[in-house]
Amino acid sequence: MTNKEIKREAKARLSGNWKIAILNLFVVGILTTIINEVLLGVTGIGGGFADIMSSISDPYAIGTETISPAASIFASFGSIAVSFISAVFAVGYDWALLDMVDGEKLTVEGIFQAANSKRFFKVIGISIVTGLFVFFWSLLLVIPGIVKAYSYSQAYNIYKDDPEVDVVGAINRSKELMKGKKWKFFILQFSFIVWYLIPVALFLAFILGSVNTIRYQFQEVSIYANDEFVGFLLGMLLVVLAFGLAMFLISLYVEPYRKTAAQIFYRDLVGYPELDGDEGIYEEQKTYATEQIDPYEETEESSPSDDRLDRF
Repeated sequence: MTNKEIKREAKARLSGNWKIAILNLFVVGILTTIINEVLLGVTGIGGGFADIMSSISDPYAIGTETISPAASIFASFGSIAVSFISAVFAVGYDWALLDMVDGEKLTVEGIFQAANSKRFFKVIGISIVTGLFVFFWSLLLVIPGIVKAYSYSQAYNIYKDDPEVDVVGAINRSKELMKGKKWKFFILQFSFIVWYLIPVALFLAFILGSVNTIRYQFQEVSIYANDEFVGFLLGMLLVVLAFGLAMFLISLYVEPYRKTAAQIFYRDLVGYPELDGDEGIYEEQKTYATEQIDPYEETEESSPSDDRLDRF
């Protein structure tokens, strides 16, 4: 399938499932925020909500707290733990979409499948190992790190399809699967990033066009005209809030769309699983019939860009 066909298929699969896909985004975001607040609170570094409540109860204590080296190290481990646990829910969201692509019903419960006791530690293991690999490759230059991130991008899905595979095995199979396919996947992902670049470009253009006004307000008006300066600050706050709201609303559409397209990309590489139920019903749900292929078979479709990427 071409990227255009993949995106068309993603829209077809999301038809009738948008509400659950967006609801799952909210659930993952809320759970991640709660875990972040709890773990960072336990480790002593505090979360955003804890800091706000502390500043309300004792505004004169802001910036006066000191953190011991041991507490700082403990807090760092807490932050790392938050990132890995958040990754588990993100993987669960992706797996729920993969189930939808396979013809199953999209549900809220599906986002918790990576968090069960049988899969949790392997998902964390894949997250840790791929993170370390990408980090070490990034020490050479940024580009090799990005290339390797795309090489390892299918490890979670491979593990979902084959729960018996070990962490390194899933990563190695992902590398083989993505040979000659990284550039195509990058272009697919970038086509969604463009949605975010438009409001970012408009926001930056506004800020750059207002540099002189901002400088004047802070250097002159803030001293002699407090009311005008407060009005200026409120106006800038509204602009920032409008930008944040625009990015949020765009993400509600783009993220389910992007992630569904990524799962269809994966299924196009490895083929669709055989279902135990009526095959005819399953085929009727598919917009495109995807041929069952050997994902590790060499193809002749690799472009020169793919070849350059595969040298890493």
